[in-house]
Amino acid sequence: MNSSFTSIPLDTTEYTYDSESTPCSYESSRTFDSVFLPILYYLMFAFGLIGNALVIWVLLRYIRLKSRSMTDIYVFNLALLDLIFVCTLPFWADYTARGWHFGAFMCKTVTALYMFGFYGGIFFITLMSVDRYLAVVHAVAAMKARKPTCGTVATVIVWTAAIFASIPMIVFTNTEEDQTGIMTCDFASEYVNWKRYCYLETNILGLLLPFSIMLFCYSQIVQNLLRCRNTRKERAVKIIFIVVIVFFVFWTPYNVVLLLHSFQFFHDCFNSININYALTITETLAFSHCCLNPIIYAFVGEKFKKYLSRLFNSYALCIPICKKFVYPERSMSSQSQPTSDQEIFVIL
Repeated sequence: MNSSFTSIPLDTTEYTYDSESTPCSYESSRTFDSVFLPILYYLMFAFGLIGNALVIWVLLRYIRLKSRSMTDIYVFNLALLDLIFVCTLPFWADYTARGWHFGAFMCKTVTALYMFGFYGGIFFITLMSVDRYLAVVHAVAAMKARKPTCGTVATVIVWTAAIFASIPMIVFTNTEEDQTGIMTCDFASEYVNWKRYCYLETNILGLLLPFSIMLFCYSQIVQNLLRCRNTRKERAVKIIFIVVIVFFVFWTPYNVVLLLHSFQFFHDCFNSININYALTITETLAFSHCCLNPIIYAFVGEKFKKYLSRLFNSYALCIPICKKFVYPERSMSSQSQPTSDQEIFVIL
């Protein structure tokens, strides 16, 4: 699942060659990866670092600890995990260009951070979907449950789940030389079955289960919102569709190709090489989702836009595009924190 696990693959497929055939070479796909991936990884690192750091900064600066809602807690943790995730991308960029040169300890450390960011980010997106479902569909019954204390407990559970989900990948990842003499940070060659297990786990915990939960939650939210139509609710419905569609479009191709790659459904050389190309492209698309999370979950929120404009104004960095986000100062001071019923529209 890791970029390091796919960019310079350890080919364990057994091919049968006749006397005139030549062994299947992955040199072309490796060359493609070494040129294509580092550029995109550094771009994702830059955009993801700026976007998620800005979310964290705004939340820490303008939202008081006692007044933080469950939504604020989840957005903060999602941004933190995305930040952890993107900080591993420079290592993978260097790895795809010239192999692993950081040693065995850093191989496991970077893999651990990568996996925490990956699973934790998806788990928090799923948790936020459940929170929105409770806030809209079961608003009255959920008022007691949707408090910062419960949000903190849920946060601890998600982080723990992300750690346990990451353990197999961390334990069986190590450095070794491949057939061409390049140092890799990957599953050791004797752990092929564990590699397949981890990729299957990625498909279940990283796509099928979260997407099923999101689909159920947001379908119930849409049904509830459509019973009482107004402008704000129609906008909320549109953003709900964006959240679900973006998650599905960005993650499904990668998980499908990853499954094909790990279980080696194609044993001929031509299709095997094409799978490597497809894995590179879909992996890049999936990883760029962490750059979109700040836009989807924070920048579109009315409350967050107010704090963002205030931050820019306080540092005299506001550019013309920020003007449309500027609200009268009275709106910042006179309005109380949104209620649980209003909060769903603020974050949506």
